[in-house]
Amino acid sequence: MWGQSLGIVLRPQAVELIQLQRTWRGFGIGETARIPLEKAPQADAPLAVASAIQGALATVRGGTFKLGVALSVQDVLLRSFTLPPLPKAEWQTAIQFEVRKHIPFRIEDLIWDFHATEQRSAKRLLVVFAGIRTESFARLQGWFKDAGVRPIFLEPSSFSLARLVQETDKSPTSFTAIVDVESDAAQLVIAKDH
Repeated sequence: MWGQSLGIVLRPQAVELIQLQRTWRGFGIGETARIPLEKAPQADAPLAVASAIQGALATVRGGTFKLGVALSVQDVLLRSFTLPPLPKAEWQTAIQFEVRKHIPFRIEDLIWDFHATEQRSAKRLLVVFAGIRTESFARLQGWFKDAGVRPIFLEPSSFSLARLVQETDKSPTSFTAIVDVESDAAQLVIAKDH
């Protein structure tokens, strides 16, 4: 094994762990664990969530790892839109202005980021915006602090699924559909060309 990363998936009813391994042959999935939560994670139950995170991490052999967190789709605000071509220095301001048209509350109440792709042939900027409410982000930080871990990134679970496919299917012309089913929701992710 040349290195390992861990992914934690925070779901309403469980904390799931996936061990991702890089080997000389490429990429593989190692240990997995699912720790059920007694009730949906709420601000009044932080120790239950922290304990579930610790329980999931206890299933992994080996000492050092990088930890990424996939958030349930219900917890993340995702929007996709296009803008005309802009200089990179103007992206953030233009995206803030545009996203205000697409969200039901103030952007100042979000912790957010975006991914922008210049499509020069179409003369446009494709933007994927992801945000989480500030109070939800603070709650997440509390859970991980109580669990004694510090993730290197947080992202919507649909991004994590697309990333997993990107690592396993290097064909630039193929589409891959991934279905993630929970007890009360499902999501379909169609991934192509990263």
